[in-house]
Amino acid sequence: MNIKRYLIDSFIYFIIPLLIIAIAWEFSIRSIPNDYSYKSKWLKDNAHDIEVLYLGPSTVMYDIDPTTSKWKGFNAAHVSQSLKYDHFIFDKYINQMTSLKQIVLGIDYWSPHGQMEQSTEWWRVKYYTIHYNSPYHENKFKYKYELYFHNPRTLKIAAQGAARILGMGNVSHLNVNNLGYGTNYNVNNKLIDWDNGVNEAMRHNELIKTYKNDKQAYEENLNYVSDICKLSEERGIKVILLAPPIYKSYTNTLDNEYINDRNAFCQSIADKYSNTTFLDLSNSDLFAADDFYDANHLNDEGTRKMVGLMDEQIEYSVLR
Repeated sequence: MNIKRYLIDSFIYFIIPLLIIAIAWEFSIRSIPNDYSYKSKWLKDNAHDIEVLYLGPSTVMYDIDPTTSKWKGFNAAHVSQSLKYDHFIFDKYINQMTSLKQIVLGIDYWSPHGQMEQSTEWWRVKYYTIHYNSPYHENKFKYKYELYFHNPRTLKIAAQGAARILGMGNVSHLNVNNLGYGTNYNVNNKLIDWDNGVNEAMRHNELIKTYKNDKQAYEENLNYVSDICKLSEERGIKVILLAPPIYKSYTNTLDNEYINDRNAFCQSIADKYSNTTFLDLSNSDLFAADDFYDANHLNDEGTRKMVGLMDEQIEYSVLR
């Protein structure tokens, strides 16, 4: 058998069709709207109108609805968004945000020590590469392509995307309103056994314990937030470092060391920059059990209360 001819035939009849299928698979999944593609495009088109930019993890995404605020704001938070990606989004759009007066940056207990790449949510990094054109992992396949997640669910999603492209379906993974607020955590969806505070705090105790072994991550996160505050100060933009409301079952179970770490992290930055304040609502008695969706997030009723409170804080911050 002619080996050269065999290799050429294999390439033509096997490899090329596989490549075509892979490209179609990737394109089909990317065609489905999601929170990352929506927020990236919205910021690209509308950043110049923003007066208040909200950044942070899910405790900001689900706790603050800019549509009910008196300020023109946008919620650019994402689930498990670490400070590295808060800084990335800020840096990517700051020159376009010519009307910006205020940044609200949510800092969870794990935030000073955590990096998304080292967490169980590492797979979310690909969304920043795909939809925000993040430059952090240009040479890592798993952070660049949906195709990396080759499992039955990914194949199903690809089929849904293909059906959407062909006009045979309308699947969407979009779970935010027009200004980026996550809409899933409403009163109607709240479970009877909603209080997961003890289990979540115990899980985070172990997670933060692991994170704290990486001293470099803490320094990098400190630099990310400091750079946001420094550049904002130079532009006359105020910054609120926000510790979001957390239900008592969670805070009573979390290791006090980690509570003190987060508070010291935020306060050290607030002390350094005159435009920055640390607002700690984690133990606020303004929020009752009825305001929470689970121990870490408010429901839509709690969000309305939260937005009213933040409007007052932003007005005070901008005017001081």
